[in-house]
Amino acid sequence: MFLIMCDSQEIPGVRLFLADRKKTKDQWWTSALDLALIYNRESAAKVHSQKYRFNNPTVIAYSKAKSVASVNRSIQENFITGASEDGK
Repeated sequence: MFLIMCDSQEIPGVRLFLADRKKTKDQWWTSALDLALIYNRESAAKVHSQKYRFNNPTVIAYSKAKSVASVNRSIQENFITGASEDGK
């Protein structure tokens, strides 16, 4: 199983997954792995990823995506905590 992933523009270091529009209509990209569009074939994910040009779109295996999602959570928690400490 494979996913399409790209860099976040808003939070440095966070990677986003292409959202499955059947699961959510609110967003195109998500940091939540359970809302990500999962491809069964790597070739299908690569063909679809070629449509995206910005923020370094890449194809990643689901097993690696799990570790990326946990890193995303820790970065987002630190980002939110840091913003609240700054008074923003």
